Amino acid sequence: MREVPWPESLTGRLLLRRRHVAGLSHRAAASCHRPGRCATPLRHPAIRPTPSPMSDPFFFGYGSLVNRNTHAYPDARPAQLRGWHRLWVRIQGAAHVFLSVLPEEGTAVINIDESAQNQIIQILGANDTCGDAEAVRVGQALVNASTLLLQLEVSVDLSLKVAKEAFEQGKTVILDPGPVRHIPSEFFAYCSVITPNETEAQALVGFPVVDRTSAAQAAEQLLARGVGIAVVKLGAQGVYFANADGGDFVTPFQVDAIDSVAAGDAFNGALAVSLAEGATLEQSVRMAAAAGALAVTKSGAQDSMPYRKEVEGLLG
Repeated sequence: MREVPWPESLTGRLLLRRRHVAGLSHRAAASCHRPGRCATPLRHPAIRPTPSPMSDPFFFGYGSLVNRNTHAYPDARPAQLRGWHRLWVRIQGAAHVFLSVLPEEGTAVINIDESAQNQIIQILGANDTCGDAEAVRVGQALVNASTLLLQLEVSVDLSLKVAKEAFEQGKTVILDPGPVRHIPSEFFAYCSVITPNETEAQALVGFPVVDRTSAAQAAEQLLARGVGIAVVKLGAQGVYFANADGGDFVTPFQVDAIDSVAAGDAFNGALAVSLAEGATLEQSVRMAAAAGALAVTKSGAQDSMPYRKEVEGLLG
């Protein structure tokens, strides 16, 4: 239960706005919102109202209930709203509780084992509701950009939309396909570079990616789907990369690993910078591998990002 001031209650405002639509008294509306009672239709032996049509297909009121005793709504069906969660809210100064909704923020739970490898459980929440407004802002930023770096922690539809826009403008589009989600087949044609790790590569190609040989096979499949460059990260084993001219391998840098969280982020950031500066593909992958290796020597995500001078020092 959460107690909020009246102005913060979305449902409270909806009740005031919609009470005339539902034809229920203030007391009846409040009783409908008590936990455990919303499944029972409101009835009164002395009231037999004639059902009236409801024209608003997005009517929310009264805990997402439609009172079909008072309103004719022939196409009533469950609806889902991404990026929000429901909770019971008590209004300050009132004796009633209401079913309301609040934004669901993105959350990640990270487990790190004794070998410094991580498992991440992600709840995208509001991240997955990004849409047209964010696409407009990305489009504005592309004007002065040469490279667009994407991942799948926001809406796949949004990522596809901005990837297409950037690709058609001649920008370099780099996709880190994590977390694992379904990627529309047309997306691959807009990827100048794709950078899956072993788990993500396996999800994309349908077979285990565990070494240089299987990484090369995965890269070949990704290139056949329209990707320009496939970079398969194998963690402590190194990195395989390939384009239409062939493939090669970058051996791993020897470091003392503490925490592998954000190693992929460091890798992709360095790869994007190096390619944007005009370095060769091999040079860019080596720089990315060095950045990723340095990231695992520190705990945390943002705190583990290396400085450029550190990366250049490891490269020698």
